[in-house]
Amino acid sequence: MLTRTRTGSHPLRRRAGSLFAVLAALLGLMLAGATAASAHAALLSTDPAENSVVQTAPTEVTLHFSEQVTLESDDLRVFDPSGKRVDSGATGHAGSDDTTAQVKLVGGLAEGTYTVAWRAISADTHPVSGAFTFSYGHASSTTAVAGEQAPTGNPVVGALYGGSRGVQYGSYALLIGSVVMVLICWPRGCGCGRCSG
Repeated sequence: MLTRTRTGSHPLRRRAGSLFAVLAALLGLMLAGATAASAHAALLSTDPAENSVVQTAPTEVTLHFSEQVTLESDDLRVFDPSGKRVDSGATGHAGSDDTTAQVKLVGGLAEGTYTVAWRAISADTHPVSGAFTFSYGHASSTTAVAGEQAPTGNPVVGALYGGSRGVQYGSYALLIGSVVMVLICWPRGCGCGRCSG
């Protein structure tokens, strides 16, 4: 008596295995993309250093970032202890180093604590910002208004960044849906008799 082996489940198993492999690969690509996208420019150091007390009046403030940044003319603001702006001229890079932001300071600085507010655009077009303080001569209280410390960004850049992220995630969803649909609806065999269940 011949025993007939059921082979109908094998194509289904292969199809399910393929589906899981493709989904795992797509998930890996999405996570890799999200990691790369979240790697925005980070502030590495400042001159004068954050929370430092310097004994010589600085003539400029320089920020060093983890990657190249794009700057606008008003992206680096420096406030004296009374809340008055003491930056002079436009924000730019230190020489040809595009991983820096620098602004000159006015002369005759009073002793006390200064507040630096900064903003920059990362290489992936994501805006980053922050603030820190340093003191000249001795530490003091500051009256810089918190709302003024973060330079306002370009709304067009923000809208373009948000739109591009939406398109990217929508494309991922469409790709995953298409692959799932093809694997589910794929015919069981080619009709040759060898690959049918």
